[in-house]
Amino acid sequence: MAGRTELHEMTMEKDVMKMREVKSISLPANGKLELKPGGYHLMLLQLNAPLKAGDKRSEEHTSELQSRQYLV
Repeated sequence: MAGRTELHEMTMEKDVMKMREVKSISLPANGKLELKPGGYHLMLLQLNAPLKAGDKRSEEHTSELQSRQYLV
């Protein structure tokens, strides 16, 4: 579906929305990261087909501690 997926953070600076890629996030043990509008989100890049409403994507991400988190 996408050639590359990045984690981004959205912030507001002087009434201007800015997005930047986030390379790492420190979470406490059993901590959670909420993906939502106006905060952290996944940016799908190099799409090989248009996305349609209802499309689903499964992602696996591995932390530095090698624990696996699954996003669906």
